[in-house]
Amino acid sequence: MFKIKMIAFVALAGLLAGGRGVSVAVSAAEESLSVQLDETYIASAVVSDIPVELSAKVLNGDGNYVYGKELVWSVTSGEEIAEIRDGNLLYVTGEGSFTVRAALADDESICDHCECVSNQLTFSNVRILSKIENVTVYTQPVFLTGSIEVEGIDFPEDVHYELCYEVTEGPGYVSVGNYLYFTGEGTVKLLAYSRYDRSVSVLLEIPVTDPDKGLDADESEEFFQGNLQADGGCSSVLSGGAAMSAVALGIAFLIGKRRR
Repeated sequence: MFKIKMIAFVALAGLLAGGRGVSVAVSAAEESLSVQLDETYIASAVVSDIPVELSAKVLNGDGNYVYGKELVWSVTSGEEIAEIRDGNLLYVTGEGSFTVRAALADDESICDHCECVSNQLTFSNVRILSKIENVTVYTQPVFLTGSIEVEGIDFPEDVHYELCYEVTEGPGYVSVGNYLYFTGEGTVKLLAYSRYDRSVSVLLEIPVTDPDKGLDADESEEFFQGNLQADGGCSSVLSGGAAMSAVALGIAFLIGKRRR
């Protein structure tokens, strides 16, 4: 009987020790944190009135994201040409080198740095390259692409050519950065502009028609089924998700019309 009790005690002790071991391992992973700064728009920065929204990841020892950690941002060198306002907005006001630092608010020894170089660039000749013509309420989504000329640096990077798109007026909107959707008939005004200089832009007016207007329900359905890929659609192949979104939006629009 005593022997059995000893075996049980040893097993229980081992289990408790193992439990403590697991707890220590998890704790170590959680405590071994690191900060990974996103350098996309700051390593080769552009002098601009438009700020860069700084971001960084906080990772644990296993490389997993840790959420809910507050970051403190600072410019540790080159303060005369770059500064941070409103928490994490970086304003670059001059050419040169500067350093951005991201640190945990509760332990600033855990941090990351980015050595940055800023350039005064000139942007011009914005163009929308997507084929957007003969547009109907079913011609969507349209994947937007464009071009812009960049001067002032020997080897511009992809981020320097980045354009922003915005519907300024009319029945449409831009989603997920580069997908243009239409919500009804009318004239959509699409603005494309440099990420770094909104004044360098082009405005395109897009007439959108409704081929179902004046048709009864049966005729409307027949047209819809045969014209999901109308002229003026995407200039590149849609992903499965984007294609499903286009169909869903078209069906929703058709149902709405019938209810009216």
